[in-house]
Amino acid sequence: MLFYRPNMFMNARSFFCALLLALPATVMAEPPADQKQQKPKTSGEILLAELAEDESVSDVEHSEPRRTPGKAPAPEKAPIPGKAIPKPAQEPKKVAPNIDLKEVAPAPTSEPPTTAETTVENTAENSAEMPEENTAGTAGSMETTETTETAPESPAKQPQPAKNLVLLGSEVLPGTSTRLAWSSGIQIAGLAQPTPVLVVNGVNAGPTLCLTGTIHGDELNGIEIIRQTMYDLDPEKLTGSVVGIPIVNLPGFQQGSRYLPDRRDLNRHFPGRPNGSLADRIAHSLFEKIIRHCDMLVDIHTGSLKRTNLPQLRADMNNPIVAEFTRGFDRMAVVHSSGSPGMLRTAAVNAGIR
Repeated sequence: MLFYRPNMFMNARSFFCALLLALPATVMAEPPADQKQQKPKTSGEILLAELAEDESVSDVEHSEPRRTPGKAPAPEKAPIPGKAIPKPAQEPKKVAPNIDLKEVAPAPTSEPPTTAETTVENTAENSAEMPEENTAGTAGSMETTETTETAPESPAKQPQPAKNLVLLGSEVLPGTSTRLAWSSGIQIAGLAQPTPVLVVNGVNAGPTLCLTGTIHGDELNGIEIIRQTMYDLDPEKLTGSVVGIPIVNLPGFQQGSRYLPDRRDLNRHFPGRPNGSLADRIAHSLFEKIIRHCDMLVDIHTGSLKRTNLPQLRADMNNPIVAEFTRGFDRMAVVHSSGSPGMLRTAAVNAGIR
């Protein structure tokens, strides 16, 4: 603000004239109070609201954080009545890492290049480094080999190469083994508990066998049976693929109980329901995410506390496909049992799984 000190020798009229001349300059120099703190708006900038006088620091701490300056979000359009809302696109499937099941799973790393890309790169490098003389000699030898080569074997005798096994949102490449994780969703405690899923995909095409254990939480022998079986498989010599789930009933296993925390028998609720009880939801998740992707199923049950069972194989021998499947179990005793409704093997047979 301008400050004017009159000269003691000025008369009153001169003083008032000078004061009138100074007032417009003062008014023009000072903007209105409501425009002092106002800044020019720039394109794409969001102005931050200032703290009002009646707001305390505690009110601000419990309120939503301020938006940082940047581009303003586009306003969402109201849905048109009668028009279906498009579903979000599914996430692309990731390639599961090839690991040794006998070792602890390594930390997640970036996806390695596919086998086809690596082969093409190596072939291009080798051809660029090869001398011209050797190339000519190789061409001549190739021509000689083609003339003396015997007729190829019939396609029926040659094994077909395996394809990628898609399971639980991952692709398991042929000739690899990996660990995946399956979770049935929110449990009774409000937490999601994943359980390991061991997968071995052979180099040759074939059926997919699923091994399940500990559907009853106090039947522990199936855990070690599946572990040793999966660890001894060599994907380079395997035809088909094998999926092993050592612990299906993880809550019951943690409590040493045959049943789930809601006191239901999981093996009486297959194929399950997505909106049913806890047992229904676990059964539905396992059946839809894993069991339906398999061609054959072996559900391992063992004697629990204070019980000893004779090794036996229970199957519906009235089903010719299932009866043929039992021939691969050597000399184990086979007990004919069609199974009760709600059992995993009963639901699997009804779904066309051996």
